[in-house]
Amino acid sequence: MVYGQKVLIIEIMIFIKYILDQLIKLEYQLEINDNFILIEINGKTYKENIFDSKCRFDNDEILYLSNFSAKEIVLNELLNSDFPILKCWYLITNEKYFKEEIVLDKYGRVGQSNLIPEFLDILKIPIADILKKALLEKLNIKTDNSVSVYLTCDFDILNIWDVWKFKDFLRESFLAAKAINFEKLFATFYSYFFSRISSNANGFLNERMYKYNDKFINLGFFISSPTNFKYDGKINYHNRVVKSYIDRLKKNNVQFGLHTNFDTMIDANSIFKQQIDFENLFQQKTDLNRHHYLRFKFPEYLKTLEKGGIKKDFSIYFPESTLFRAGTCSSFYAWNCEEGRPYEIEVIPTTLMDGTFSDYLFCEYDEALSLSKNKIDLALKYSNAVVLLWHNRSTYPFANIENNFHPKLIVELIDYLEYRLN
Repeated sequence: MVYGQKVLIIEIMIFIKYILDQLIKLEYQLEINDNFILIEINGKTYKENIFDSKCRFDNDEILYLSNFSAKEIVLNELLNSDFPILKCWYLITNEKYFKEEIVLDKYGRVGQSNLIPEFLDILKIPIADILKKALLEKLNIKTDNSVSVYLTCDFDILNIWDVWKFKDFLRESFLAAKAINFEKLFATFYSYFFSRISSNANGFLNERMYKYNDKFINLGFFISSPTNFKYDGKINYHNRVVKSYIDRLKKNNVQFGLHTNFDTMIDANSIFKQQIDFENLFQQKTDLNRHHYLRFKFPEYLKTLEKGGIKKDFSIYFPESTLFRAGTCSSFYAWNCEEGRPYEIEVIPTTLMDGTFSDYLFCEYDEALSLSKNKIDLALKYSNAVVLLWHNRSTYPFANIENNFHPKLIVELIDYLEYRLN
């Protein structure tokens, strides 16, 4: 074997080991030759054609995944096939399922409209997690059914009157009166005049998105350095009522994370200031992040977060649907193709978000509940994490959200998760 071939085999060995270390938590034997990858464990051997990090799906692989996802989920078909599990797990989790020409949405995000058409169906199931399960069963490895459940909130606003002005107060009061909604009319008046001096008057300072017991991990993400008033808004962290609320969250062991501001993607160095401001505001450091508006260029943006000391990121999600972005709800590490190494950040995809139902699907409560339970059931069956994102704005009953069923929906989903976890 010539020197160049040896170097290539070593590079591929590092790359394949990156995949296997995430899928297999036991010691294994790995062998790579010019044609095949061979993995041996527990007296079982798995064999797959060699591939590298620059590979792409071929038409047969897309067709197989499409046919598989259209059926009832049965692993036997995968178990009895020679389908390239390692290759396709990598391609799906590292989002190689987009068209070559990418069109960003109005917030600068890559939406599901950029998917290769077949993946609109393939990603209805956690296909990457199913591939992992099939590999483990092929190798006679007992699967771990433990699931981490994260209840998360992005605190984009802590007092609506930091953003709204007197004219907004008049508008909301007029609309409530016109609808003969005296309860909302009273809440609007009470909030406008007293929210800065009484926590009871500030409905945004609620905790409906959390459950305080050992079944759940509660996270709150805060914008420490708003720079784009249109999208980041304005937050008065020094208000006595707000400070009391933050202290209450801390006492209830809510973990705080950075909500990197809207323009971080175009000003990567700003993350250093955001971390400093975060520490000054909350007297603690953080290695958790979710990007504001989920405005996230994956995986390249992870390099910016690495520089900022982030270790876990919760930004991966399709806001406009309940598809499984990256084909998974499980945590994983993405591959840095440029540097030939994994990114150092654990990616934990978001499972469900309130805005999906209110801002994109425009569905009623019963449909939102059904869609949510269906995705949660699939995640609990195949994945190692479930992440709910409900904003404190939506969990306030009198928020400016038409047909706001979120205070009811989030409580129902938390109860459902608690029941399923017993």
